[in-house]
Amino acid sequence: MNHKNRFLINHTGFLPEASKKFVYDGNADSFTVCRLQDLKLTPVFEGSFEWRVQYGSYGVGDFSGLCEEGIYRIHTEDGNSRCFVIWENAYDPLARILLNFFVWQRCGDEQGWNGACHTGDHILLRSSQMRSLTGGFHQSSDLRKWVFGTTLGLSALAEYALEAEPARDQKIIGENLWHGAKYLLSLITEEGWLIDCTWIPEGYNTKLAGKGYGDYRFSWKNRQYYESPNNEPSHWQTIKFLALASRYFKESDAGKSEECLVGAKAVWRYMLGPGSEMQNYDLPAYPPLGHDGMARQYRGYYQGSALRCAELAGAAIKLFDAEPCMEYHDEAVLALRQLSKLQVGGDVSQNPAAACFWEGEHSDFLANNYYYFFSTSVPIVLLEAAETWPDDPDAAIWQGCARLIAEQHNQKHRENPFGRVPATWHTAGHDRFETPVIFSYSTEHDASRDETKGGIASKGNEDFEVLYKEYSFCYNLDLIAAGVFLTKAAKHFGEPEYTQTAQRQLDWILGANRFDASNVEGVGYNQPHRGIFGEFFPPVPQIPGAVFTGITEESFVEESYGLDNEYDMPMVGWMLYLVSQIDGNKNKR
Repeated sequence: MNHKNRFLINHTGFLPEASKKFVYDGNADSFTVCRLQDLKLTPVFEGSFEWRVQYGSYGVGDFSGLCEEGIYRIHTEDGNSRCFVIWENAYDPLARILLNFFVWQRCGDEQGWNGACHTGDHILLRSSQMRSLTGGFHQSSDLRKWVFGTTLGLSALAEYALEAEPARDQKIIGENLWHGAKYLLSLITEEGWLIDCTWIPEGYNTKLAGKGYGDYRFSWKNRQYYESPNNEPSHWQTIKFLALASRYFKESDAGKSEECLVGAKAVWRYMLGPGSEMQNYDLPAYPPLGHDGMARQYRGYYQGSALRCAELAGAAIKLFDAEPCMEYHDEAVLALRQLSKLQVGGDVSQNPAAACFWEGEHSDFLANNYYYFFSTSVPIVLLEAAETWPDDPDAAIWQGCARLIAEQHNQKHRENPFGRVPATWHTAGHDRFETPVIFSYSTEHDASRDETKGGIASKGNEDFEVLYKEYSFCYNLDLIAAGVFLTKAAKHFGEPEYTQTAQRQLDWILGANRFDASNVEGVGYNQPHRGIFGEFFPPVPQIPGAVFTGITEESFVEESYGLDNEYDMPMVGWMLYLVSQIDGNKNKR
């Protein structure tokens, strides 16, 4: 095992009323929680371990009954844990550090980690208009600004700002939201579609460079933009983010609020018109390293598909929140009606796959197969619709679908000592990502990505075996988004256990995992070596608040150093979103 301590626990700590569990790899039968005060350790809680055998033999300790604020340490006959806190503001420092990532990742801004880069990015349109395209954010451990990814992170940042209302951080939040909004608005054409880019620098010639750029300086040059529409999820995510930003700026800056709303509505009109036939998108050009299979990420988007229906409904809800209009309600209801019919259905307690969704009516693939997109859209939009339109005749159907997903998560979390939910699900023989889409050492050496039987999905007269994976390319986002969904489900259905399951996902991210490693740079301990990849110099520095895509056994292999553990903006934004939900659920445990 790779862990450094036999006590595998959330490195940050817990809220007073939270579920408080840890995983133990030792020989003791019982444990004692001691309070540290004035150099003295005083026993205040005793408990026994519940033993689980998945992933090896582990004991699970539960001290949820200890609610008094303070500094604590766990003791057994064979050792002690690190100190941790129980505190009503336990995640405030975490949130402030996470916000830092957005500042460091700004492109075209002096506060970016390497100053104001890519200030000359532009496109000369066929209309002879020269349009500046500087700004936005680098998404990951590189200099690329994929719209689908940055907007996933920015939308979650906006959700955090609207939910948590962190007064002392409003200035930095507002600056980040507007920096992102300005860039996205510059990408919107008169027709309402988004200008495309794959972040290949101007002047790149594959015949001269060979594999890669062959020059550390190349990635700092202006990038090639294309006068053609970006992929479908980028459009839906842009609508959602701009609608959220419009709400955020409504009271403080009416001009910015209106500009964001106008942009969101322009993209919305396009997506209901010509944009409704965007399936089979392919990149106009592929980056020279590590993105050869990227088009497969978008294969789940087409007319009537689960992902398209969920994204359309989600965009409609955000627009309705910003400017109530029955057009948005009507379009959302139609999309959700299609989405609901794609759920496998049945009794989750007998068949966990019952909560899964087919990719489309005539597809043998599952929508749950898609990392980045399924967990951040389908489960949450069902609850958001029920909250937004509780009196709609279809509201009970949406709630029923959401309840199956919540119960599936709950069931799976009980089966392993770490309380984790699966990352992705797929039907046997139908895994879009059986081969890597984006390079990382882990995806190239995937010994840890075992498949587990998860039930049966029936379609017509055919039964499909369903499998799930603990790991995907960016499984941290699946866990974090599941946590957001579960906290919302706990409030909606009055089920405190869902919040406990959400807490275990947060715990895993913050160190209560097999590796005793925090997934957040600058928070907790034992983070793995970050991805650098060697495309440009200077490389991405260690950025406090960065969240890894998802650590695996391979993350700690010396051969992986510099080639694995990429930072990713969606995980950072969704961590903030989860923190706001966990804090908002203080009285629901």
